[in-house]
Amino acid sequence: MRSNFTNNASKQETRVANLRAAQRSYVLCPPHRGKLVDDWVELAGVECPTLDLIESALSRRAQMIGVERNSSILAECRRIHSGRRASWVEGDLINLVMSRDTCLQNAGVLNYDGFHTPGAPLEEALEILGDFAVARQAQASHFLLIINVTTAYLKSTATTLRWIERVFPKYLTGTLPPDLTACVYTSKTKPMVNVQIGYGYDPHSALSAIEGVRLRA
Repeated sequence: MRSNFTNNASKQETRVANLRAAQRSYVLCPPHRGKLVDDWVELAGVECPTLDLIESALSRRAQMIGVERNSSILAECRRIHSGRRASWVEGDLINLVMSRDTCLQNAGVLNYDGFHTPGAPLEEALEILGDFAVARQAQASHFLLIINVTTAYLKSTATTLRWIERVFPKYLTGTLPPDLTACVYTSKTKPMVNVQIGYGYDPHSALSAIEGVRLRA
């Protein structure tokens, strides 16, 4: 499984929006520091546009953690990006999350590219991610979970909301529900939905969204 690294302007806008969403957390990005203090986790790729975007926003204690199952891709990442604020981990992202691998112990942001049409395998993965997000919030008080899903039919805010609330019922309730935004965009020719779920965020301070709608406060 690899991220869809393209030069598509809409995809890049979601990357920028995701960084802004992380920066809106006073825990992930303390005002007196002005930089992210926890790690940013997502799928690895040789091009690595996310690292290009977030590297200057990372504090000295934070890094990007790129995950990839292909050892040759990781070797190329390590060679090309040597000396940068990144670590490269071989494995399956969902398996690492499920086992609470030590590489994730300082995670403050996790960006999951599903590349699936919503269905049983994806929903199982999202339940694992939801459990991890709740656990990280309990440890660190704030956590940002980002989900990118390729889908042909989640083309409106209403259908996106219904799908999210069906998949995440126990993660979207409580005295302080997660702050959540979503937007639909096109990466190459595939319709995608980019969902930001801020655990522990102030519900009165909306996350950023590109042409999106805040679904739940």
